[in-house]
Amino acid sequence: SRTLFGYRQILMICGLRRVGKTTVVYQLVEELLKRGVDPKHILYFSFDEGKIGIMNLLEEYARITQVDWRKETCYVFFDEIQKIPGWSATIKLLYDSVPSIRLCVSGSASLALETSAIKDLAGRHFSETIGPLTLQEFAELYFGKDISLRLHQQELKRVFDSYIQRPFPEIVRWNDPLKVRQYLRELVVEKIVRADIPDTFKKVNSQLLSALSDMFLGNAGMTLDLTALAREQGVNKATLARHLRFLEASGLITMVKNYRPSIRAESRKMKKIYPSVAALSFCMHPGIDKGQIAETLVCSAMRAGRYWRKGEKEVDFLLTDPLLPVEVKAKDTISAQDIKTMLYFLRTYKIKKGVVVYTGPEQAIRRAGKTILLVPLQKLLFDFHMPA
Repeated sequence: SRTLFGYRQILMICGLRRVGKTTVVYQLVEELLKRGVDPKHILYFSFDEGKIGIMNLLEEYARITQVDWRKETCYVFFDEIQKIPGWSATIKLLYDSVPSIRLCVSGSASLALETSAIKDLAGRHFSETIGPLTLQEFAELYFGKDISLRLHQQELKRVFDSYIQRPFPEIVRWNDPLKVRQYLRELVVEKIVRADIPDTFKKVNSQLLSALSDMFLGNAGMTLDLTALAREQGVNKATLARHLRFLEASGLITMVKNYRPSIRAESRKMKKIYPSVAALSFCMHPGIDKGQIAETLVCSAMRAGRYWRKGEKEVDFLLTDPLLPVEVKAKDTISAQDIKTMLYFLRTYKIKKGVVVYTGPEQAIRRAGKTILLVPLQKLLFDFHMPA
């Protein structure tokens, strides 16, 4: 609320469906009312409910409330705004020409990625991305109390599997796995693929989009070979690449690039694709491999954008600035073989530290001046921060 009330800049709230964006907007409205703002000076409208021009909507608001939004201070909240073509140009016009208006726009993850929005709103907005719940947030909602990683190990262990399958606020306490999968499948995956993307972008091949989303959600971490996949799907590479951008912009998938010190070399190498949230794989493919789920969880928590591969050697993820290799093992113990590639990477790039995320206890392995931190998956998901 400080961002909205303390600055003129537009507040842009982005995120996947059902993560709680609208609830955050309602909380901002509630804060305004607590501060004594006249309800007539607050406008909320969701473009999920219908399409109407932004300026026409404001004129209708003025007619109903008799509030002159061009001169009086008004707080305007537009939800699912990405469904309005050219929305960013109109919002820019309002921001530049009506100093009294305070604007908050919210919608899918594509908001922050749309080229037109970045160009039109440069320097005029703050962007906040809301993700699915952390393990801590999930446990606190589930048990209705503050949860500490150190003091509540048993509680966290009890809800861990539930968290992985439903890290969305509305379904924290749901216990029927069939209903959970139906909720995520229909209100997140299918809503994005069948409604949000076709409503937001042009030239969408719905059949291709559906096939790709099902493939990526069922094969977390698959390596993308554009040429082979385009041939398999019967489309050209440009069409395939465009639909991959749609899925990434919607927040359904994450692309992880093959790391090379040279940006040009990196861009030519094959990418890996992960679901943005492991629960989306579960809802479509309940029998998915636990190793793929563990990798997806770590990719999401760390917001990893790189991996490394050289011949047969591969490191799952790399964080940059500083360079930190991260391996994921869905097991309780780590053998010498499990860290062989990690040690090779540390020597090759002359760095001293790496991380292995696994399901055992926190500890460290030291070899020839190199340190490998073994980090429990539960600790990472509780509230991620860079290992010290």
